[in-house]
Amino acid sequence: MFIIIDTETLATSPNAVVLSIGAIAFSLESGVEPIKFYSKINLREQDCRTIDPDVVTCWMRRAQEDEHATDVFEGLREPVGSALQRLSTYMSAYLAPDGEVWGDGLGCIAVKTLYEEFGMAAPWRNGQLRCVRTLRNLVMQLDIEVNVTHDVSSYPALDDAEWNARFILAARKSLHQRRFGHRIAL
Repeated sequence: MFIIIDTETLATSPNAVVLSIGAIAFSLESGVEPIKFYSKINLREQDCRTIDPDVVTCWMRRAQEDEHATDVFEGLREPVGSALQRLSTYMSAYLAPDGEVWGDGLGCIAVKTLYEEFGMAAPWRNGQLRCVRTLRNLVMQLDIEVNVTHDVSSYPALDDAEWNARFILAARKSLHQRRFGHRIAL
């Protein structure tokens, strides 16, 4: 079983303020699991983390165009330590010992630095990390068409995580089929 993590942040650096964390378990055999993780986390506990005015401006523009973009700022927020503990529990229930932890590059790193700041160990090893952006680039370079619809609800991090999980599954299936169709000798 694999896990994909997505975040909504207020900067594009590893120590960005994290607004929310979404995670979804998935596997090649069963697809996307119905039980998902989502948390909007307390911003006041992240006063040492970075806020980028350009990212805030981007969120403001998105909020004018998309009502779902404002949802990430509304509602109750969970204490960071509690959210990280729940994420660890979720991941220990679903992540196989040899499983992969996928993210867009920034998301997993931002969450890992949160774990470190709160004196907790991240529930994955660095060798388990995979980057969905790298996979997208590979698929594009190999001219493989992967069509996955992107549904949007009021949980952007969770929506993006599910969309990326479905993309990873479709891309791996396409790459697997292509591998048997074309043998390359080096």
